[in-house]
Amino acid sequence: MEMSPARPEGASASENIKLIAGWLGLTAAGVAAIFAAARPEACVSNKECATIFAGGIQDINRYAVIAMTVGALLQFMTTLILYFKTRGMVGIVKDIEYTFIPPMLLCIALLMLLAENLMLYRGAFVHVAAEGVGKHHRPIYSPILLEWLPDVPAFLI
Repeated sequence: MEMSPARPEGASASENIKLIAGWLGLTAAGVAAIFAAARPEACVSNKECATIFAGGIQDINRYAVIAMTVGALLQFMTTLILYFKTRGMVGIVKDIEYTFIPPMLLCIALLMLLAENLMLYRGAFVHVAAEGVGKHHRPIYSPILLEWLPDVPAFLI
């Protein structure tokens, strides 16, 4: 009995990558439309929220930015090495191109974590909780929520 990777019958690796890229593009467009419609207030423009946000989270995110940069570079280099080592076997070994999808998805996840921590370190996309939400003037760390939009579907693949 032959084992094959989980994929739609007849779909090539490049078609799957196009589907992933389409999902990421559609997700980015949807998030941009929601943010444009909601127009949330930035945390830095609210004195109480800025005081809470300045309580030290930037130090954690600075170290996370360094760690995610190193991790993403190492994973990207590993993926490139894997590609260059196996590209001569593409015609010989069936479905070998599917071995590149998990490392590429891990690169995407690490880059998303890098972007999230960079935005938190810089204070970008940190918003104020609206009145009536419960704890008004508390920071809402939107990058953490945004990071899961492309990562969860990628992990499900």
